[in-house]
Amino acid sequence: IVSLDTTVDTTNDAINENQCVLSLPHGYFPGARGGHLTALSWDKTGRRLATCIASGRVVLWTIVQEENDGYIFLKPSCVAILNGGHDPGRPLFGAKYCGGTDERILLTWGTDGKLCAWDSCSSGENQAPMCTLVTLENYPIYTLDITSNTGATKHHIALGGGSDAGFLGVPAYIYDVSRE
Repeated sequence: IVSLDTTVDTTNDAINENQCVLSLPHGYFPGARGGHLTALSWDKTGRRLATCIASGRVVLWTIVQEENDGYIFLKPSCVAILNGGHDPGRPLFGAKYCGGTDERILLTWGTDGKLCAWDSCSSGENQAPMCTLVTLENYPIYTLDITSNTGATKHHIALGGGSDAGFLGVPAYIYDVSRE
């Protein structure tokens, strides 16, 4: 996983690129080759990043900018590994920060047909989500979106995916979510 940050040299308008490599913790894939990145999601501040792994895990990062001799560097830190909400070994296809102005909730979805809600401010290894919002048998979830009306008491979540297309295509599911 590579993230690029840029600094501008105002003396000659040149842009210098710096790379930041996010490395998974030692022993993350014990006895296995590992997995690949399937999705990622920034929070709205640009300081937190959720990365989905094909193993069914989510890794939460904080990204801090540091300045040294006029250059800005990105300093990533792995803060949490979310494991246990989804079926092991089933790829995740996305994560999305939501839940108010501080985005305390992280939604994750994948090929197991589950939509899980996690505490986005978790630290360490977390073995269970706050709850599983949806479980759809034989319906892998490939995409999700949620309305983000500020101050609204009701939001809508739309899910898309499926494994079989019928005469009318693959169904999309829309759910109402209330803050009450």
